[in-house]
Amino acid sequence: MTPEEEFAGLRERLAGEPRVLGLVLSGSQAREGTATARSDYDVILVVADDAGERFAAESRRDARLDVSVMPLTEFRTHALPGSGTEWNRYAFTHARVLKDTGQGAGRRARRVLSDAGKSALR
Repeated sequence: MTPEEEFAGLRERLAGEPRVLGLVLSGSQAREGTATARSDYDVILVVADDAGERFAAESRRDARLDVSVMPLTEFRTHALPGSGTEWNRYAFTHARVLKDTGQGAGRRARRVLSDAGKSALR
């Protein structure tokens, strides 16, 4: 299976899941003109706080998909100054929000995107 097919399958599996609050694509696949034939799909799967175990099986890191499952509460502070995950701010610079249920995942991702972009300019 190609990375594109695996990514499409992931999106299809999660599309109707009400406990999946957001899906954020980062890395070279999200940045126009930077993906190569060897690029994987870097995905943050934002889930309801009580749904982490339910979606744990989606978490993986291989040559095709790099999927991190993150509860909404954790995602809300991820990559912010003082969070301990500041190192991951750049991942949001050109990230794309692919799913947003309106429960804060998309707004939060857009805020990190905006803040990361401003930080990159300093």
